[in-house]
Amino acid sequence: GRLRRLTDVLNAHACGRAPVTPALYLPPFLDVIASPRADGVATGAALGAVHKFVLYGFLSDDPADAGSVRDCAAAIRACTFEEGLYGPGAAKGGGRRGSFF
Repeated sequence: GRLRRLTDVLNAHACGRAPVTPALYLPPFLDVIASPRADGVATGAALGAVHKFVLYGFLSDDPADAGSVRDCAAAIRACTFEEGLYGPGAAKGGGRRGSFF
């Protein structure tokens, strides 16, 4: 799927054959963020990765990145949260999906 395609693109980039754009490397992470089947650990890791992409300037307010920024917003909107480790019921255990923030 998308993760395999990302691996192929990154390998081609390492060999100097292909540019890497947000539209190529973001989808696997956004899929996890938006997935109702992903647990809190996976969702948090994916949100953390996207956060680093923004911090390091790999995703910016450049018009060329507008579609990728919209895709990030859509994935974050689709992310669901459950009470758990970081919420009011933390003492009772459980996990919070999407607990990055």
